[in-house]
Amino acid sequence: MSRVQAFGHLWEARLSHLWEDENVSLREIARQLGVDPMTIKRHASRLDLPFPRPVSRTCRLNEAQKLRSPFRGMPEQSMLGEYQARWISALQEYQGMGVKFIRGKFPKLYEWLYRHDTAWLKAHLPTRLRAHRQVSPVDWQQRDQQLAQLVEISAQRLRHQAGKPTQITLAAIGRDIGQLGLLQQHLPKLPAVAQLLGSLVETREAFAIRRIQWVTQHYEAERYHPTRWEFIKRAGIERIAAERTVSEALDEALCKVNFHISGDMKVR
Repeated sequence: MSRVQAFGHLWEARLSHLWEDENVSLREIARQLGVDPMTIKRHASRLDLPFPRPVSRTCRLNEAQKLRSPFRGMPEQSMLGEYQARWISALQEYQGMGVKFIRGKFPKLYEWLYRHDTAWLKAHLPTRLRAHRQVSPVDWQQRDQQLAQLVEISAQRLRHQAGKPTQITLAAIGRDIGQLGLLQQHLPKLPAVAQLLGSLVETREAFAIRRIQWVTQHYEAERYHPTRWEFIKRAGIERIAAERTVSEALDEALCKVNFHISGDMKVR
């Protein structure tokens, strides 16, 4: 059994126009409307267009070839009215709810109306709910002051912790105090914290110099004369060693290590 394919009013109007055009063949109509010739004939029959066509000998369809409504025993207009009434009832039952909610409750009803009368359905959708602005219960001024203290303590702890230096960044401090998400997402609401971070967060150059100082202490303790490249490699500053401030700090550190070790050797 053939099933009805709904193409909409514009498609049907285009079919009616082309059907009566003397310069357009049946195959050309099918090509322009994106279907096969048999589908064109079936819909022409459904729309009661003249058979044969005024410009060609188009054979009539037999009963088996004609399109049939999937709702046997009930006129299409009656079915449309019933579905529309059911949708109105759903809107009244769930008054105040959005279209997504009601569509989820009646998916087949929504789909049928969308397929057969989209314009009517769009005209009978629930009013879009406006999002109510909620007053934030957070006291941001108090939280700003509390976090500022934690941030300052954290920066000092990270700077003086034992072992390999850690760069003091917003992320490092946020992870240290367990508030990384808050600092990343709500920093504009925390002016005191933002100002403090501006003075505490290390640049690449500042962190490189601190690593140089850390490596210097190790070489002095080990009484080892490193080459410049050995020093750079151990400090992990390969990408930034050519920067003026870093290069100057590196020169000073090498002189300090060599002088310290040479002085120890002379005393002995």
